[in-house]
Amino acid sequence: MPFFVRAKKILLVLLFLLLALVYFASHFLADWYWFAEVGYRQVLLTRLLADGGLRLGTIVFFFLFFYLNLLLASRNLHSTPVAVHDNLSLRQYLIDRFVNRKRMGILFFLLSLIGALIFSPLAADKWLIVQQYLNATPFGLEDPLFGRDLSFFIFTLPFYRFIFNVLLAAMIGAALLVTSLYLLFNPHELLCFRHGRFARPQIHFCTLVALFFLVQAWGFRLHAFELVHSPQGIIFGATYTDIHALLPGYNILAIAAVVCALIVLVTAFRRNLKLVSGGIIALLGAYVLLIIIVPFAMQKFFVDPNEFVREEPYLRYNIDYTRLAYGLDKIEVHDFPASDTLTAADLAEEAVTLENIRLWDYRPLLETYSQLQEIRPYYRFNDID
Repeated sequence: MPFFVRAKKILLVLLFLLLALVYFASHFLADWYWFAEVGYRQVLLTRLLADGGLRLGTIVFFFLFFYLNLLLASRNLHSTPVAVHDNLSLRQYLIDRFVNRKRMGILFFLLSLIGALIFSPLAADKWLIVQQYLNATPFGLEDPLFGRDLSFFIFTLPFYRFIFNVLLAAMIGAALLVTSLYLLFNPHELLCFRHGRFARPQIHFCTLVALFFLVQAWGFRLHAFELVHSPQGIIFGATYTDIHALLPGYNILAIAAVVCALIVLVTAFRRNLKLVSGGIIALLGAYVLLIIIVPFAMQKFFVDPNEFVREEPYLRYNIDYTRLAYGLDKIEVHDFPASDTLTAADLAEEAVTLENIRLWDYRPLLETYSQLQEIRPYYRFNDID
């Protein structure tokens, strides 16, 4: 009887796998024949290989980073027991009953693989970003704010943002894994000092924190470049507040993050927790001040009262580069002077056109004038009359 039960379970699993295979194969074959019909099968192959390769590469990166950090953490574990009862310690119990080198290796492998699979969705649908970066072509036109070719903001900057997100997630995931390992086996090594210095677990953890701050410093620089895509102002793109408040703020925060990373690294070898906590609190305070308070105050009390004058250069950038994007800068303007010698015969000749002239309807006209003529916050139309 057990044999038939096992056989039934195996058959159910095989049936499920077969149905899944048929489902995915049907979708693939439909795309395969369709792209072949229109002569773009190579496009489909490029997409599949790029997407699969990026996902696999992301999983391998996370796995190796987590696994190496866990191996390094295992070398920092001491045999000093952590007392749970009078004659029993958690670590000693685990080592005696469950833990050995082989089992720890398997555990690290599984934890790293699970962590890599958890963070792998970061690569989902990012293959086009990578391909655009690898095949980027200069536009031959620089932006007026940073002096960089426009291709940087379209092809390169999104790729840098993707790399930043991957690195930041790797730092956070590794810190969580090694901290959990240290707290399980050697919490006294992670939380206490020995002879005025950090223990090796603390040095390992501080190194990850310092790397986190270095990556975050790069992230602040990316935020500065991404201001050209800012949707916060009256136009899409950088405005007065973005350039005069947020841009300096992000640059200052990038420097502050590097300083925090150096402080954490120095403190890893010298006992001075006040310096670390002070640096982190100062960075958070600077972020609130420079990214939230100062831009809000500048917009509210400096820009809004004289908005057109402050935003005029950025409005001009928006108009000029929109014309360039659509090729409207190549339009030639010609004058066609109207004649004021209209006669009754002309009106009779164009009777059909005159009959199609619409009378003003105050309902859509009020909305139209509001959209086309109002300049906030100076005046508004209350009524067409």
